Amino acid sequence: MEKELLIKFLKCETTPEEEKLLVDWLEADPEHRKELDSMQLIMEGMALCVPELQNMDSDKTSHRVSLFTKLTKISVAASIAIIIAAGIGYSYISDKLDNLSNQKTMVEVPGGQRICITLGDGTEVWLNSSAKLEYPSVFSGNQRIVKLSGEAMFNVKHDEKHPFIVETYACNIEVLGTRFNVNANESLNSFSTALMAGSIKLTNKLNPESSIIMKVNEEVTLKDGYLQLENIKNHDEYLWPEGIISIHDTTFEELMAKFEQIFNVQIEIRSKKIPSINYNRGKIRVSDGIDHALKILQLSSDFTYKRDTETGVITIL
Repeated sequence: MEKELLIKFLKCETTPEEEKLLVDWLEADPEHRKELDSMQLIMEGMALCVPELQNMDSDKTSHRVSLFTKLTKISVAASIAIIIAAGIGYSYISDKLDNLSNQKTMVEVPGGQRICITLGDGTEVWLNSSAKLEYPSVFSGNQRIVKLSGEAMFNVKHDEKHPFIVETYACNIEVLGTRFNVNANESLNSFSTALMAGSIKLTNKLNPESSIIMKVNEEVTLKDGYLQLENIKNHDEYLWPEGIISIHDTTFEELMAKFEQIFNVQIEIRSKKIPSINYNRGKIRVSDGIDHALKILQLSSDFTYKRDTETGVITIL
């Protein structure tokens, strides 16, 4: 980091953009904080000692004893300056970090889209259609906390001293560094999480004393208020960040609900009987569009459909 920017920061002359750049630099390495503190000490110490030095130079008649006395006073003053500066520097930086950590960013994905974002600590998050993620501008304190509604895939940057916590309406997930999927939909009373790498601790908000330590290739679902642990049955289900829809062991109604979310369309089932899917182990690519998805599905399910050109509503017949 350029010393000119550090000096501007200590003199309260930085722009918001420069402050964000500096805070990112401070968070990257604990040694950076020490460097900034050291510069703060030097500046505060010099500011306090300079007047004493000027007074000493003007006293031409002072003998050796009085000179020694003045030097002692300056030394004590410098020590006091260092103590004061250390407090000022730490307090100032802490206040800056606290202010930025209190500033929340909310990302809400439009229907029919998915996005990938990288958080300030280097954690990568894929957000599925209609998902919402709230996180601080800067992580500070002992924990890295985010709030999620909807589905997301996390690839958490390892930091043993600062656990990463995902808060949802149903459960909290605590990790150190790992890759996992979360789907939390409060309106449907649906929650599930699957672990691809590392280890996570899952705490049920309805029963905080009960928690589960998950292992790789395990998934947990919330049913009737209880967490159920089992091995991942279908890894293709978690290919959605790549734009792939899995229809493995999915009912027709579940698949239509998934199509509505992913393609941002309205689908009404008007057929006399809910169609069944004879072969439900295929995969559909989102980029090919809703019409292609329905035509692929028609190969293994008996139904027809029509689309209203004005409203865009798709009716299953």
